[in-house]
Amino acid sequence: MAFFRVDRTGLKGSLKTVYIVTMSASPDDGLPSAPPIATSTEPKAKPPGSITASFWLYIISALVGIVGGILVFSDKQRVIDAVHKSNPKLTDTQLHNTANVAVAIALGFSVVAFLLYLLFAAKLRAGRNWARIVLTVLVILNALSLVTNKGTLGVEYVGTALLVIATVLAYLPASNAYIKATRART
Repeated sequence: MAFFRVDRTGLKGSLKTVYIVTMSASPDDGLPSAPPIATSTEPKAKPPGSITASFWLYIISALVGIVGGILVFSDKQRVIDAVHKSNPKLTDTQLHNTANVAVAIALGFSVVAFLLYLLFAAKLRAGRNWARIVLTVLVILNALSLVTNKGTLGVEYVGTALLVIATVLAYLPASNAYIKATRART
């Protein structure tokens, strides 16, 4: 039989009263017992080589993106020339300030992209299918951007090639089996 017990504890000289409610149940009271706490003794599945290679290729391609951002920074005159061509009325100070902002944005974008690729690649390595899908969408967007903007730096093509290879590796049969097994475990 389940019963409730209320203890009233008052502190002398205090206006506060504390009520403690406890409940106890016995196996004979007809109430269902709490479900057992789920514990998994299964060891985590080790990612196959295709997932590990895909993870590192995503990281390397993101680092290549940072290198591309640094190359843009080192070729600041090219940025100034492009800004001057689009708006010839700007003064030299305005051109340099605009170029500085453009370079800072390019570097910031490269760092944010690196961190996102790191996060999603780590989730892919942990067997999360949603991360594989997000990475696939990002790679498609990256490739479309390269085609439409006709990349001028060779590193852009190298980075995109690494991303495509990483994505293909993420969909190989061993990778599919790993992600399916991970999904079944969770």
